Amino acid sequence: MSFSQPFFWWILPFLLILSLVIGRWLYAKNPLQIASKWFQYLLVFFRSALVFSLFLLLLGPLFKWKQTNYLKPLLLVAVDNSESMLLHQDSLQIKKNLQAQVAALSQNLANEYTVQTVHFSDQVSTNDSFNFKGKLTGFDALFDEANMRFSSVQAGAMVFISDGNYNTGSNPTYLANEFKFPIFSIGTGDTFPFKDCWIHHPKFNELVFEGNAFTIEFTAQSKGFNSVQTQAQLIENGKCIASKPIQFKGNQSQNCVFEVQAQKEGIHNYQIQLVPIKGERTVLNNQLQAVVEVVKSKQKIVLVYAVPHPDIATIKQLLIANKNIELEVVSLQLHNASMIQKADLYILYQLPGLKGEGLPLLEQLNLVQMPQLHFIGANTGLAAMNKLQSGFEIVSGRTNTTEAKAWNVNADNLFVSSTENSTLDQLPPLIVPYGNYLLAPYAEVILAQQIGYVKTETPLFFFLKSHAIKKAFFCGEGLWHWRLLLNKQAANDEFLVSMLSKTIQYIAGKEDKSRFRVKPLKKLFDENELVQFEAAYFNELFEPDNSKKLQLVLTNSRNKSYQFEFDKTAKSYFLNAGLLEPGTYNYQCELEGQTGFKKKGSIQVKQVLAERNQSGANHTVLKQIAEQTNAQFLGYENMQKLPDLLIKQYPAKQVIAETDLVKELIAFRFLFYVLLCFAVIEWAIRKWNGFI
Repeated sequence: MSFSQPFFWWILPFLLILSLVIGRWLYAKNPLQIASKWFQYLLVFFRSALVFSLFLLLLGPLFKWKQTNYLKPLLLVAVDNSESMLLHQDSLQIKKNLQAQVAALSQNLANEYTVQTVHFSDQVSTNDSFNFKGKLTGFDALFDEANMRFSSVQAGAMVFISDGNYNTGSNPTYLANEFKFPIFSIGTGDTFPFKDCWIHHPKFNELVFEGNAFTIEFTAQSKGFNSVQTQAQLIENGKCIASKPIQFKGNQSQNCVFEVQAQKEGIHNYQIQLVPIKGERTVLNNQLQAVVEVVKSKQKIVLVYAVPHPDIATIKQLLIANKNIELEVVSLQLHNASMIQKADLYILYQLPGLKGEGLPLLEQLNLVQMPQLHFIGANTGLAAMNKLQSGFEIVSGRTNTTEAKAWNVNADNLFVSSTENSTLDQLPPLIVPYGNYLLAPYAEVILAQQIGYVKTETPLFFFLKSHAIKKAFFCGEGLWHWRLLLNKQAANDEFLVSMLSKTIQYIAGKEDKSRFRVKPLKKLFDENELVQFEAAYFNELFEPDNSKKLQLVLTNSRNKSYQFEFDKTAKSYFLNAGLLEPGTYNYQCELEGQTGFKKKGSIQVKQVLAERNQSGANHTVLKQIAEQTNAQFLGYENMQKLPDLLIKQYPAKQVIAETDLVKELIAFRFLFYVLLCFAVIEWAIRKWNGFI
């Protein structure tokens, strides 16, 4: 122990002398008439010690010393809590015994390690019990949790109990490379693959127009069958409206497409299913849901251009065939502001111009939050366009163009499907502006530029949504070349019609502009997702007002109702209804004390079947993780051997940790009692002798 203030030592002798002088002065003439000289000296000592201690307390010295601790290393036990853990032959044993086995493991290693237990699926939890109801399995959250826990303590080891299957996030073998401690894997389940067929990865437009045809795409997959035939069915309201035969040969996946006619306005719930095959492990993963909203209104689209171009006629021909679209083509000189009030979408061909023509029009469209589809080309004024700060800029020191083909960046997008990639490869190059393309982080790129044989990341076709304005940009001219080639090869331009129609549907979706608005965050929720709603009420002046209570009633297909009350945010309402069972729910929302303000609708909660799409355990991943971290893999039946293995072959190393502690003198509690004793003894002697 040492003083933390270096000046303290030189002042101590002065304080000590001063304290002795005060004590001696008080008892110099022996006022208590005590015969014993040593007794007088004792009283002087008590008073001097008390005064000296008070001087020290007034100075407030800080004392420093080192504290030594012996820390046990951390052992983190992670248990897979997903549904797939109970889909194997040892599922009954896992459900019945694993909880007790993990507790016994912790107890056996408690002397060597600080044992902490967590369980995980797609998220990590520290609850004591395992229910094996996780709908997804991912290792990212688990390894992030392990990294956080081991960062502040001595790393011992990690024990990982799982069947090895994962269906979300990164490959755990890559994640494990970052850790410097051993990860022991205990594999549950049977690695022998089950016979099973299932469907996954559905793709469809959630909003379509009445009378239009739309597609529902999905992937059908089989494992464990040599050769088998089944049928894919599309069902609406319990009736099969379309079907397709599927022939599986071995472990195979097939892409399937149903084309559906949107005939009736409203929300349509379609069920995609595979007819069960004899010998399947489960039929629960043979079906998926697709919820589509069909709208009836016709869209008014205005196409404005500054300079005539063959692409304008091409765009017109592609759109006029759609009976749900009313198209008006007008030059910039003939355009008037009244058109904006009636329009749902503006197509702007190479605006603003090279001299900034059309810039005021674009500023006005942004002001009224008009959805926009931009075509950028050689006659676009890039400097003027960059001034709009729309989240997209082309920085170029000169007005120049180059040629580029298009390639599909994301095979899973709804605008250009993976089956259309071959068509895209055959299309001729477009004339695109040359320069450095700068995109906002919220941009969604669909097509990028291919220069020669090099596929670049430079965008060609993409979407932007900022401040409630949806915009699409197509950076290239030469669509008329594309249409000529498509008509020559396939005798139709269906590819361009589909891409343009889907783009318009996406950016020109109708917004609710009523005074009372209630909207679920999604129309189709997964059963492991929180069901949430947003709501807003506007008074007569169209100012947001959330002073009144807002309640919502959810009714499921069995007519069981659940009542909720919205929370109030700054200017609106928000409701978190939590997790709901799979099924169809109708909701009704009513504003308290306001007549005529009611909203109705429906949502769907679908089952998450990813865990049931696994064909057996994946012990290969577990073995790789153990090998990469210089640990060992054990089967579940050998789990009881792990404590001896850890203690004998991987002995824990305690860490000696020294901590610097600093305390003020006044913080030492014992000093108070010492001073109190001095004062009480002196007081008692003085009292006994009648001096007080």
